[in-house]
Amino acid sequence: IIDHNQSEVSIKISNGKVLNGHFLIGADGKGSSVRKKIFTNISKKPYLEPLSYNGYHIYRGFTPFISPRYEKISFQSWGNGIRFSCVNNIQNGSFWYATIKNNQPIVEGNGSQKVSHNSHRVSKSEKLVLLDKLSSWHSPVNELVQNTEKIYVNNAIGFSYLPSTYLGRALLIGDAGYCLDPILAQGIGLAFEDSNELRTVFEELTVDDSNEVPGAIAWLGQKRRNRASQINQMSKFVNKISQLEGTSAKFRDTMMKNAGSFSTFVFDSAIRKVANRGCSKNAGPH
Repeated sequence: IIDHNQSEVSIKISNGKVLNGHFLIGADGKGSSVRKKIFTNISKKPYLEPLSYNGYHIYRGFTPFISPRYEKISFQSWGNGIRFSCVNNIQNGSFWYATIKNNQPIVEGNGSQKVSHNSHRVSKSEKLVLLDKLSSWHSPVNELVQNTEKIYVNNAIGFSYLPSTYLGRALLIGDAGYCLDPILAQGIGLAFEDSNELRTVFEELTVDDSNEVPGAIAWLGQKRRNRASQINQMSKFVNKISQLEGTSAKFRDTMMKNAGSFSTFVFDSAIRKVANRGCSKNAGPH
């Protein structure tokens, strides 16, 4: 339903009305319909869905329970194919999440084998299974889960490859352009960066500069894709080492324990380096 020419882009919305503009920004999330329309209707090429299952489930919940030991600090722990993190004193309670390696994705109901992109509330039996997996973990992991009334779970979903985010006068931003593995929780950060870069570039253009829009979009799209690629590489690295199991997990834990604060310094420095690259110094295309 999207079409464009040398001077404008047109979209036809659900009520049949056609809207015209100088450019189109797709910011409609990981299941972006704009992305699908751009790379089928405009490019005329077969569309290859980039979303895929990343090999683990994410459980999360909120509880009024706050451990006295961690009352003023948050923590994250890695185990055998499991990662657990907790942030305390949020609305007088604790928010936690656990990532658990699982080769089998959660599928949609009614006999469908399609990988689910939605969350669902865990049942009592599912909660017991989760507690069993965490039974040997340090306090207050079990207490947090046990005292959580509503727990939700979803598949870890991300792009299996980073597709182009621009074409002509159309640009994708945020999860619509690059839905990365959620392990670093950088999706919202990238979206904010995209918005800021978009504002910086287009506030310099006027109606008379319409012919420069495709070039500006191509420049910005490539720049932001490079940025997303950096985060994507770091996400894959963290995902790989944090989801280790068996002997590999024991070796990782031993190395990090022996390295002590140095390993924390190296890991934090790497994350900080990638994060700082998102601070743009260039106002626009040159």
